[in-house]
Amino acid sequence: MSTTLRLPLLQRQSAAPSARIFTTAQRRTLSISSCCYRPQSLVVSPSHSSNSLLHHRLAQRDVSQAKQLILPLGFRNMSSTRDVSKQSDISKSTMENDGSFKRLASTFRSTIEKGGQFEPEAGRYHLYVSYACPWAHRTLITRELKGLHDIIGLSVVSPRMGNHGWPFANVDAFPGADADPVNNAEHIKDIYLKVEPQYSGRFTVPVLFDKKTGTIVNNESSEILRIFNTAFNDMIPEEKAAIDLYPEALRAEIEASHEWVYPTVNSMSISFSHI
Repeated sequence: MSTTLRLPLLQRQSAAPSARIFTTAQRRTLSISSCCYRPQSLVVSPSHSSNSLLHHRLAQRDVSQAKQLILPLGFRNMSSTRDVSKQSDISKSTMENDGSFKRLASTFRSTIEKGGQFEPEAGRYHLYVSYACPWAHRTLITRELKGLHDIIGLSVVSPRMGNHGWPFANVDAFPGADADPVNNAEHIKDIYLKVEPQYSGRFTVPVLFDKKTGTIVNNESSEILRIFNTAFNDMIPEEKAAIDLYPEALRAEIEASHEWVYPTVNSMSISFSHI
């Protein structure tokens, strides 16, 4: 038996978060009105001694003691004192001596496969993209070609990157942009910091998110393409499953092209955009 505890402990906001209802295994809800942070879930198992004590504190509505028990269990308070602007604000990107921007390697590199950590399931995964990002374009094209609309959810951010990076429609109501129905995030960076509070990379798209475990599966577009190419073939019509966008005979050529485009064309094109 487990209890999902909702505590407003993730990201400071200028106003208190809107009221939401959360169902737990024991039908308990704990709210801490003195904080203004975006809510995040914590699954607590009574089998652990400190978790049992936590359940006792919850039953007694002892908020201050409950918070002290929660933090050692891995809940991280994303204080506004941490400056992530160099990760989110493209105007603060560090350039090389030749004026180019060296794109860092993607951080989340898991895959979706039968018997693996992330199993193929309809409705479990969500894709975040921007129409302004060419790397995200190809994941959108593959999702379309493979007929994955009913299997992989989709949210589009505004193309207008500000100090906080890619915003959702609730922050910038750009035509075609969406609000985030999964994490209720305001910016893509919120999702990264929810999954990994100490994340130090760029807040990029595309992002393939697992709603079941609340984590990012992959943020490398070429690998998301390969996931979409085969992982869900048993769930789609035969004519869609037969489409192979990564054929064995062409893989070496595809990889060689990718290794050339990524550091050469992409990095230099980003540097030109700053001129």
